[in-house]
Amino acid sequence: IKGIGRMPEGLSSMPSIIATRKVLLESFGKLVALPVPVNVPTEQQFAKVIGEIVERHGEHDILMKMATGVIELKTHHNRHIEALKRLRSQHAALESQLDDNTKGAHGSASASASASSVDRLHTAFARNLFKI
Repeated sequence: IKGIGRMPEGLSSMPSIIATRKVLLESFGKLVALPVPVNVPTEQQFAKVIGEIVERHGEHDILMKMATGVIELKTHHNRHIEALKRLRSQHAALESQLDDNTKGAHGSASASASASSVDRLHTAFARNLFKI
């Protein structure tokens, strides 16, 4: 259970991993609540609870949930990578437009128009930045 909290790069915050952790904590809680087996009836009770836990873990398919958590993390990272690629592309396009506007600026009227273009480009970039 401790190991789930120490998983790399946000894996422990994926929905499937959180669900797995919950199942494991509930199972651990059941075991801790049991009396120490010292005779046949307490041994039978302990064995029954262990059997229920094994069955429950099978129903929740713990191993598959952990694998699903890895897939969730990869999907999460891929979305961010794609968003960063879009932003880099947009940034490059805006820089190119800015360079074109700056090179074409002659005189104060053109410089004012160029400054206005720069403001519009910054605004467009900021709007696109938050469309992740």
